[in-house]
Amino acid sequence: MKIALDAGPLYQKPNYVSVYTAYLLLNMLEKDPTLQAYAIAFADDKGKQKLITHKNLIYHYLPMKRSAYETKAKILGKLADVSDKAPAHIDAVIYTDYIAWPYIKSASRKLLFFHGAAHKDAPESLDSKRRKLLDKLIPKSVET
Repeated sequence: MKIALDAGPLYQKPNYVSVYTAYLLLNMLEKDPTLQAYAIAFADDKGKQKLITHKNLIYHYLPMKRSAYETKAKILGKLADVSDKAPAHIDAVIYTDYIAWPYIKSASRKLLFFHGAAHKDAPESLDSKRRKLLDKLIPKSVET
């Protein structure tokens, strides 16, 4: 089985999302040695310190910067699909952060993503710009 996940949390300084993502991924890889994981990252992530490495984890870099992707999503009013730039034949996609950055469709399954809404309960945890973006894009990504 091949899975993809947003590599964003794996480049962050340790926080609850990054630690959860690393723990989840490492446990999945250890429990199933046939599992192949692709951490989907952006061009500007190259060279950054990674939280985890594993023999069955491949960091795949999209040919665009994260800021360019976010701008494209804002213009479209929804998350931009980058499935054509991701590894082929992904069976499942995992998103552990607020928004599906980058948005990738799974080849063989329809998946339901649950997005956190902690920014509503703890607005001080994010700046106002990020909260406004989440308020706009979370409903759009749930519709997709």
